[in-house]
Amino acid sequence: MESEDYRKALQTAGQELSDLLMKRSEIDKRVSALRETMSGLRLLCESNNPEDIASEAQHIAPSEERGFTTAVLDALKAAGEPLRPTEVRNKLTATGYDLKGYQNPLASIHIILKRLVKAGNARAAATTTDHKTYEWIDPTSAPTEVQVVTAKKTRTRKKG
Repeated sequence: MESEDYRKALQTAGQELSDLLMKRSEIDKRVSALRETMSGLRLLCESNNPEDIASEAQHIAPSEERGFTTAVLDALKAAGEPLRPTEVRNKLTATGYDLKGYQNPLASIHIILKRLVKAGNARAAATTTDHKTYEWIDPTSAPTEVQVVTAKKTRTRKKG
């Protein structure tokens, strides 16, 4: 294979990766929205039929299986707009996530949101009322590896 062939293969692989990340992002958003919808509908239905409950359970991960961090991230994904920590808590409650096991769920949500920001899964922004809001970072809109390395080098130079 010649150098030009490698470049074409690299470009093709890069495009395919980009397309797949875009699809995954769309699927993640839709899964989060469907979980939220199904949780709300489950509360409205109050079905006593064991077959219905078993069928439903296959599609909705219970609080214990999903984990608090995943539930917070799902709330951000489903929202499609920045949320304040209290709004995240309200979304979790509305979807049936059990917060009773937490002494101070809002404090835990604050910590999780800060960790999500640090991990690059969410971003924080101040509103006009100085309340911090958080939104999910779509991985398809995340900076490229080159941009991250360049940003780190720039920050390092400014410090020194």
